[in-house]
Amino acid sequence: MLSSGLWTRLKNNLEKRTVDFEGACGICVEDLTTGEGFSVNGQDIFPTASTIKMHVLTQLFCRAERSEVDLMQRIRFTPDLHGAGSGVIHYMEGEPELSLED
Repeated sequence: MLSSGLWTRLKNNLEKRTVDFEGACGICVEDLTTGEGFSVNGQDIFPTASTIKMHVLTQLFCRAERSEVDLMQRIRFTPDLHGAGSGVIHYMEGEPELSLED
């Protein structure tokens, strides 16, 4: 558990770094044992961009470890499954069939 003074120093340090940062930045810090914490620009809304992929991938592997999904399961990517951000799939010929692991 951090003392009140350390929380203040940490928050001040992170606030300074967000001011000096050239891009958009938001930070949330929470002590999971006490619930104590703070945010810097926590009220702001940020686009998730590709950061969501890490959480999806983590859940996929956790579920595979629990045998809830088979990473070798194959999925055919028909045009109706393509999203605006489907990356290289747009450049593959026909309807590629990829495994979940792929």
